[in-house]
Amino acid sequence: MLGYVVGGAAVGIVIGHLIPPGHFFWFTVGAIGGCLAQRYLYRKY
Repeated sequence: MLGYVVGGAAVGIVIGHLIPPGHFFWFTVGAIGGCLAQRYLYRKY
């Protein structure tokens, strides 16, 4: 799970450089997205 959260956060940081509202918002969205993706993939497969 940690890998998905860290991966999502890293993607969020990259997106935060390009799109407003900034790094912290996209970091949070990426971390939550990574957690949800891991839960979805774990339950589906």
